[in-house]
Amino acid sequence: MLSWFITIFYKNYHKILSSYYLKLGILIFLFTASPFFLLPNHLSSYYLDSGFVGISLMLGFIYAFGFSSNNKPLEIISSISLILFFITSLISVNFMNQTSWIVWRGEIARKYILKVKDQYPALPKGATVVFENTSVPIGELNVALYGDKALRLYYNDKTLNVIYGKKTYKPGEFIISDR
Repeated sequence: MLSWFITIFYKNYHKILSSYYLKLGILIFLFTASPFFLLPNHLSSYYLDSGFVGISLMLGFIYAFGFSSNNKPLEIISSISLILFFITSLISVNFMNQTSWIVWRGEIARKYILKVKDQYPALPKGATVVFENTSVPIGELNVALYGDKALRLYYNDKTLNVIYGKKTYKPGEFIISDR
């Protein structure tokens, strides 16, 4: 199968390399998968999964040369498939935005990261941030901020400590509260 695929590519490489399908596939891959490569500390690989749409488009285009000398029907089917993919992606993203707990927790994380940044634009190395009396339950806030990882990433400080729900405070701790 692989040798057949390579043979098809070799016999038609001038047409394939000059095709806008190949260029479109590369652009889709680069734009959708770029967060996977550019954000080394992210914890989700779904960016890379969406990049495979571009690779699939390129491979499908090359594969189609083995079955058809007239590629007009292929171009129509590929265009319809690509349009349907974008429409269904838009619908699914809108649905996820309205129903997913991930979005809700992301909003919680954004709100509290901005709150910390507004109150303390700079924190010294090894600082301790304490969340207390928050409108969001402490356990939920801990999950949304992924323990201490969100603030460590935002402040680019691996020595930063985060405590949730502490009742007594030490001097020098940075308190975040909604009251």
